[in-house]
Amino acid sequence: HYAQNQLEQAVRKLERYVDAVPANRRARKLLAAALLRTRAPRRAIEVLQPLAKQASDDVQLLILLGSAHMQSGGFNKGTEYFSRATELAPDVANIRTKLALGNLARGKADTAVGQLEQALSIDPEARQAAVLLALVKLRRGDYDGALATARELRIKMPDNPLPNNLIGAAYLGKGDSEKARKTFV
Repeated sequence: HYAQNQLEQAVRKLERYVDAVPANRRARKLLAAALLRTRAPRRAIEVLQPLAKQASDDVQLLILLGSAHMQSGGFNKGTEYFSRATELAPDVANIRTKLALGNLARGKADTAVGQLEQALSIDPEARQAAVLLALVKLRRGDYDGALATARELRIKMPDNPLPNNLIGAAYLGKGDSEKARKTFV
């Protein structure tokens, strides 16, 4: 059911299974993942909490807990979990991107920029990290930096209009409406 995106059925069956076999870590994590996809982060936290005390070295568990806290608005706690996951798996760009999102939510843009740049150095194809980095640079007024990031993104995503929109926004920020207009067309 989970793989087929039948999330309500997956949640119901996994809840019954976890009730019957509460020590099954994999079932708890799968239930939490299904709950996150159904936007029930507080319930996911409840499901994972018994595992959190005994498995501080489980990267997947830390990511699930971080995601659940972020979804429920607990940006500090979510960032803490993502930070621990990054320590355990420093070469995973996606975790660094999630950590950067947490820091952005906490108002720590400088830290987030560094984490996004690290994510891109680990995986140059990390599109989400590149888009976020361009957006953060635009917001901070670093139009040349945003332009460079968006141009690299355009190479990775030639059929997607998003990089061109980012490039146009950077040109607008620089006051060059002519180049912006050509990019938006």
